[in-house]
Amino acid sequence: MRLPWGSLSEIWSLFLVNSEICFIGCLSFEERCRVAPLLVHALGGRNAVFEFIQIRDPDDAFPNYSDIIESKIATNIETLSAKCITHDPFVADLLASEDDLLDLVDQTTDAKRRKTVVLDITSFPKRFFCFFLKRFLLEDAFRNVVVTYTEPGPDGHTQGHLAYDPLPCDHLPGFAGPLPPEADHLVISVGFETLNINSLLEVYRDRKQTKLICAFPPDRGAVRRQWNTLRQITSGRTETNIRSHMEVMALWDAELVYLTLDRWSRSANGLALAPFGPKQHSLGMTLFAIETDCGLYYTQPKSYDPEYSKGSGNSWAYVVKWDGLPCYRR
Repeated sequence: MRLPWGSLSEIWSLFLVNSEICFIGCLSFEERCRVAPLLVHALGGRNAVFEFIQIRDPDDAFPNYSDIIESKIATNIETLSAKCITHDPFVADLLASEDDLLDLVDQTTDAKRRKTVVLDITSFPKRFFCFFLKRFLLEDAFRNVVVTYTEPGPDGHTQGHLAYDPLPCDHLPGFAGPLPPEADHLVISVGFETLNINSLLEVYRDRKQTKLICAFPPDRGAVRRQWNTLRQITSGRTETNIRSHMEVMALWDAELVYLTLDRWSRSANGLALAPFGPKQHSLGMTLFAIETDCGLYYTQPKSYDPEYSKGSGNSWAYVVKWDGLPCYRR
């Protein structure tokens, strides 16, 4: 696989100058959801079409932060509008079905008319951006696809829980994998939250092996949170040497995640993937799942803390499809 990637500014200069762009992003309560569209606009994408999707938590989500979230989204709309980036967002439910997500892809008609789709996964829930990415890579109408992601600022994430009220284990829309589950290796990307991961571990407890992917984060606080999650995941597991089943890689290295999965798959009878970690690692998992038709499994939270992230940092870009050719076929 060849996956060109780097800062959004670098990828812009190499691939996106003079391209007809449709930018698709999530209009979120996070400040960083507005960074990539503003940067695309500043770099010269003033003729780009911007489309945003606003995602609503379920009415029965607990705790319910809807008032705070709506206020923060209004602030982000004002900031984007001040730079003439305006678009009435499509509104979708967090627990939208696969058919609903297909309809949502069809509604983004400008994405098929433009030469290049820029999909900003910064604030999209995984069940949305994984599904969108699969449609964009598999449909010929989408010729060029670039994924962007903006990191949180120096203060990172809230010190409390990032999300609440998780559902039981289920596959992400569009990524059911073989039925019944046949994979003998479960691969977990480790993040800050366990959510309801025990329900997933129970499904695969009798399988051959569990593999772990951990991120190399920028500060000690993040390391501590990740290792707390790791201890909860591995508690009571039969593997005596956890380190031999774990790989540690940089937060931003989606390509290495893909290559590691490819290597592990050669000695396994199929992989089942659990993207509980950072978005770029989830991107690498999703690319592998699209190519190999393996399952992506998650325990979707119904409520997100409105202080999920603080500020914004670097913006990265990944060229996942170019001239009709997905990165995993290069």
